[in-house]
Amino acid sequence: MRIGVISDTHGNTVSLKRAMSLIGDADAWFHLGDVASDILKIQDELNAPVYAVCGNCDLVRCAPLYRVEELGGKRFFLTHGHEFAVRMGTGVLTSKAAELHCDAAIYGHTHIPLAEYGGVWVLNPGSTAKPLGESGASCAVITIENDKMKFDIINI
Repeated sequence: MRIGVISDTHGNTVSLKRAMSLIGDADAWFHLGDVASDILKIQDELNAPVYAVCGNCDLVRCAPLYRVEELGGKRFFLTHGHEFAVRMGTGVLTSKAAELHCDAAIYGHTHIPLAEYGGVWVLNPGSTAKPLGESGASCAVITIENDKMKFDIINI
C-alpha cells in the first residue's frame, strides 16, 4: 500500500499538483491541513480516498481537527499539529497517538519535514508551498509492505 502525504499547501495548487505528480499512484492520500480544501477540490482526479484534517489557517471547517484512520493494517493519527504543541516537540503528539493505539502520528504545521521513531512513528511531510528552515518544498510517501512501514520524504 502507498499513501501520499501532503501538508501546508496554503492555496498553492501548482505545488500541490507537482507533489501529487512526484508521489505518483497512491492507494490513499493524507492532507494535514492549512488549506485542506485544496486537495478536497481535486479529490475526484485522484482515484483514491482522501483523508484530510483542518489546520490553523483553514478558515472554513472542511474536515475534522484530527482523525484516526486504519489503512494497510496500521493505525494513523492525523492532525495538523497546532493543538498538540508540535513547534515545541512531538511529545504531546506521540502521547495522544499512543493513547489511541496508533502506529504513527502524522502532522504538519511546522513546514519542516521529519520522520522519526519516538514510541510511535512520527511523520511530517513538510510543506509543498511554504517550506521553512533548511528544507525545501516537500511531501512524503508511506509504504506498507509485509506489515512494515517505510516513510520517504520527497523534495519538490
